[in-house]
Amino acid sequence: MCLVEVNNALGVSCALPLLNDMRIYTDNKRVRKAREGVLQFLLVNHPLDCPICDQGGECDLQDISSTFGIERGRFYEYKKRSVDNLNTLGPLIKTIMTRCIHCSRCVRYINEISGLSDLGIIGRGSSMEIGTFIEHFVNEELSGNIIDLCPVGALTAMPSAYVSRSWELISINSIDVLDSLASSIRLDIVNNSVVKIVPVLNEIINEEWINNKTRFCYDSFSIQRLSYPKLRLYSKFVVISWGCVFNLFFDILLNYSFKFLEAFSGPFSDLDSVSTLKFFFNSFGSSNLNYFDNLKTNFDFRFLFLLNNSLFSLEKSNIVLLLGTNLRLESPILNSRLRKNFLNKKKNTLFFSIGLSLVYLTFPVINLGNNLSFLKNFIEGKSSSIRYFFISDFLNFNFLNWNFKFLNKISILGGMSLLTRLDSLAILNSLFYFFKKIFNFNIFFSLNFISVHLGRLSALELALPQV
Repeated sequence: MCLVEVNNALGVSCALPLLNDMRIYTDNKRVRKAREGVLQFLLVNHPLDCPICDQGGECDLQDISSTFGIERGRFYEYKKRSVDNLNTLGPLIKTIMTRCIHCSRCVRYINEISGLSDLGIIGRGSSMEIGTFIEHFVNEELSGNIIDLCPVGALTAMPSAYVSRSWELISINSIDVLDSLASSIRLDIVNNSVVKIVPVLNEIINEEWINNKTRFCYDSFSIQRLSYPKLRLYSKFVVISWGCVFNLFFDILLNYSFKFLEAFSGPFSDLDSVSTLKFFFNSFGSSNLNYFDNLKTNFDFRFLFLLNNSLFSLEKSNIVLLLGTNLRLESPILNSRLRKNFLNKKKNTLFFSIGLSLVYLTFPVINLGNNLSFLKNFIEGKSSSIRYFFISDFLNFNFLNWNFKFLNKISILGGMSLLTRLDSLAILNSLFYFFKKIFNFNIFFSLNFISVHLGRLSALELALPQV
């Protein structure tokens, strides 16, 4: 559909390099006729089910049909081909593969961005299909993004099927509280209910992807939710009205004090909500605001729980060390950014892990050890694995012999499993010693921690006590 006329010949504009003395026509009669012919081939097997298609109103094929299409088709005697739907994309992605026009965007995404080889093109010519080579389930945390990539209605969201049309949606920009990176998202609302969550382009954080947990979490807004307040009375919870709740609240507030009131912040609370609640309690001289979590450490410094490096600097790191984390599960967006680093640099980037041997990531990782005794030996320089990092005789170890390779381009990523241990403070002190005493290296630009939820970072940022 991007045909243009170049020097009296038709050419594909996206594959033609610019040269001197080129005469290019993008909208003359010959180009329009050529695009019209290409569009007819695209519509040979495409079903005429636009009125019931969830992609209707935001379909690329509809747009180009209204621009370059003709009022009648020429393939009267040609029987439209039907294709079986895929059952390997999971219960969240609805597939109607008869609508597929074989643009292969979904295949390229699964292979290039996700790093899996599960989805591919089978057959040739009129027998071509998109599918898995074997009956293998596509298990990928970012697979829901192929819904946005599909230009037709072949891949749509199963939970929002036949719920609304695109022109009925009210869109509100927001952030993702299920991801510590605070990815940019857009909430599509119909009748005061969220029916769709899609990513918003943000080149600094999530580019144009979100994980499946974020994309399909909106059903939790209406399932197993408290519709009315409840009062605990004689060891039982009794449903009461909102008016009764406000009367009880102001009665306690006027007759007693805020010391009888206590609030808890959860893992899905954003920073604005928690700070507003804290300001409300502090205005009455109360600090009975807590965070419910299983962290065993009270943090005195912000760099001990934040992702101190920017994602751009992580993409430029030559050495990445993973401590007790599985990035593909805890932060799929960050995992995709590190895979991008691996694809750009290939052999110039090394990934290491201390903890479980990770064979689940989408880039090669060298496992150095799986227990705290190894971490202790590694920090003290008594492990043979330092040959990956240092030029020194580790058999005759001396602190003065540390000679760091790529000193300015190393990043350490620690998971929340380090901070939920009873000895987490000792681990943090060891890492601090590793940077400050041995290398005299700035810890603020090397040590990073990955949080699963944004609410944890909000509570730690506001120094809320943990219970």
